[in-house]
Amino acid sequence: RSSGTGRRRMPEAVSSDSWVMRSIMAEAANRRRDGTPVPPWRHDFARLVIIPASSDSGGVPVYRAPVTELRFVLESLLDAGQLARLPQYADFSLDTAEAVLIEAGRFGAEVLEPLNQGGDREGATWSEAGVQVPTGFREAYGKYVQGGWPQLGIDAAHGGQGMPQVLVSAVEEIWCSSNVALMLCPLLSRGAIEALLMVGSPELRQAYLPKMLSGEWAGTMNLTEPQAGSDLAAIRMRAAPAGDHYLVSGQKIFISYGDHDMTENIVHLALA
Repeated sequence: RSSGTGRRRMPEAVSSDSWVMRSIMAEAANRRRDGTPVPPWRHDFARLVIIPASSDSGGVPVYRAPVTELRFVLESLLDAGQLARLPQYADFSLDTAEAVLIEAGRFGAEVLEPLNQGGDREGATWSEAGVQVPTGFREAYGKYVQGGWPQLGIDAAHGGQGMPQVLVSAVEEIWCSSNVALMLCPLLSRGAIEALLMVGSPELRQAYLPKMLSGEWAGTMNLTEPQAGSDLAAIRMRAAPAGDHYLVSGQKIFISYGDHDMTENIVHLALA
């Protein structure tokens, strides 16, 4: 269906066994209001929004990565292929980007998405041993690490694959569409890694970066305080220099992935 402005609306929920309705909606989604075909790069988006079936709906996938559309954005809108002219991205190409997106889409559809609903239903649990993530999350994170995904956007000088940020963002779009609850963990780790790369001392980098870059350790960003939510100018935590170290005082709350059992260690970066 289309609104008066010509923008395509999300279709209403359709049961997983309503093949006729999905076929009708697919045909409608592939044509404009005037009856002309939608360009090929729009087709993946159409397939994405008209398949609202659940994970246990007889094998019908909920999420199919819009690789064609993402390639179109990289190539025709952003002209990302020009990045290969820069020395640091000499090995980058749009064909490489498409291959990465295809694999990221496969990981999202086969590993991440099947855990999405179950993770919401089960939730994380706490015991004296710490926080346990939902069933399957730890194994999925292990596959993420084994696949070398944590190094995708890390500079080759630090042992990474050196892909440009625009491709990393496209990959994260796929994964966060598949299972944002799980993929928030490596997203936070990447933020902590980038902070260390930008302002960390050589000693801190040597102590923490190797295992954070490999995914063996995770990272967090400790920002929120009882009196300071989105207004970080109101934080009260202080870090006072004391010789070769700092004395930190204050309180942080609501730390996303502040504890879990997917990695052997968690590095906390606290804003003070």
